Formats: sequence, structure tokens, C-alpha cells
Amino acid sequence: SQYLPELFRNLDTPVDHFSFSDVLGYGEGLFFRHITENELSSSFITSIWTTILTACANPANYSWCDYQQPQTPLIAALLSNNGKDLKTVYANYNLSNYTKNYADGYLAFFPSVTTTSVSLPTTTGLLVGTTALDHLAARFYKFTFPIAGSTSDMEVAFAGTPANDWRVSLIKTLNAGGYSTSTVSLASGAGSVSLQSSGANYSSAILVVNNVNTANNSQGATITLRLFPGAYSANTT
Repeated sequence: SQYLPELFRNLDTPVDHFSFSDVLGYGEGLFFRHITENELSSSFITSIWTTILTACANPANYSWCDYQQPQTPLIAALLSNNGKDLKTVYANYNLSNYTKNYADGYLAFFPSVTTTSVSLPTTTGLLVGTTALDHLAARFYKFTFPIAGSTSDMEVAFAGTPANDWRVSLIKTLNAGGYSTSTVSLASGAGSVSLQSSGANYSSAILVVNNVNTANNSQGATITLRLFPGAYSANTT
């Protein structure tokens, strides 16, 4: 747990990051916690070690037999054997990180994820921002609504390239307490989501942008934000 604050400040670092000079490599350990607590079970870890023991009898068999090389291909294959997809599991992992969906997530010492605050226009407006992410990394954009109890509606649009390298989620912080999470549907790397009566129903929303490619870095994306003071009904979530 002592490494979590530093990790949660740097979730835009690849989850398979390895270095002797920082503690961010422990992110892989938290990723495994998500898998064993929220996706599968602790037997998944056993399957990793069993596979390594067998497959790496000759270390030249696979690149991941070298402890300094990412074991991402092995993890992806084992997830697939269990009916899971690495890209989806990674996006779910970041939902768990923000909502503290872990066995000890309710404890006071469990840190919060660092977010990037986005200023909203107070009237009808449009904001456009860009982001670049390395592989298996995420960024959390927080929209705090300007007028509590307002009936303003908001649309967030996303477009990223290459198209299949992205997963985008939305976390709404409910005024009544707790969270509501959803996946933003993307077609050809683009999609949008709207929040009706923002401020009246939600105190804030978090857009979680994930680069789910296992190797490509500095992938670019655009986030477009529109705030409507009146009713907006398209693509409600």
C-alpha cells in the first residue's frame, strides 16, 4: 500500500513499466489484484507461474522468459483462455482504481487517483483538448459542473487513432452518493456520450481514456466538450 499514492499519480505510465529507479513497476501488482479480485480468481496467478515453469525450461522459447521483458503476451493469452480480453480488462482495471473497487478500498489509507481537471463553460460552450498516451496507460479527466442543481446537459465526444487502440469509460459521481459507470461506445475510434441534467444528478464526471495497445506509445486523441443550458437528448447514458 505504501506505493499506491505514487502509482495513482502516474497511471499514465504503462502498466508493464519496469525500472530500478522508481516504484511504478508495482502497478503490475495492482493490475493482478484487479484480475484476481474483480475478473477471475487467485488461481490466475498460479497459472502464470505454472506456464512460465513449463514454457521457459528453455529460456529462448519466448521473449517473456527474460525477467526484464514484459510478460504482456503471456498475460493476454491466459486471459483469453479464461474468456477475457486484455484490452477490456485493462479498461476495467482503471474503473476499479478510481472507484477503489478493491477489498481494502474502503480503508482511509487507500489513496485517490489523480485527475486532470477540465474547466467547463458557464453557458453554451465548446471546449476541445488533445491527449497523447503511451501503451497500456490511462488518463482521468474530471468535469465538475458549474452550478449545483442546474439542468444543463453535457456532451463529451472522443476521437482517437489508431481506432482499435482505445477504450473510454465514464464515471458519474452521483449526488445521492456512489458512482455510476459505463463504457463509451466507439466506432472507428470515435464516439460520444451525454449527461442529462448534469449538476442536478451528478456532481462531477470522470472520462477515463485508455490506450489499450500493448506496444504503441504517444498515441493521439481529441476530446470535445459541449455544454448545453437546455435539454439535450442524443445518446443518453
